[in-house]
Amino acid sequence: KQWYQRRVAITAGEFRNTFKYNNLLYVYGSYIIEKLTGKSWSDHIQNEIFDQLGMTKSTTSFKKAQETGNWVKGYENVLGEFKPLQSDADKIIDLVGQAGSVHSTPGDMIKYMSYVLQTQDA
Repeated sequence: KQWYQRRVAITAGEFRNTFKYNNLLYVYGSYIIEKLTGKSWSDHIQNEIFDQLGMTKSTTSFKKAQETGNWVKGYENVLGEFKPLQSDADKIIDLVGQAGSVHSTPGDMIKYMSYVLQTQDA
């Protein structure tokens, strides 16, 4: 997390003068979850959401998604030829996974959305 703060959290401008979007607060939120529950953010999401809803094909780990084949590789158009994207994201994405790195399937997302819709106030 300290690496992320040093490498990614670059100052956008003077305080309260300039806005620059970032996901750093999600990282801090996961830190709070870890302190309150004694579990990592990933374990907490796995135990409290995925397991509870029977979302057996969902994970917060990019590496696990790759191992299970539950992911799609991106491509780019280079002079009319589609080539696989070259990225080092797999090396760092789990460090900031709290900012939305959930790998899932349509079937598991239906389970999640069904739960959300059933628990909403009318």
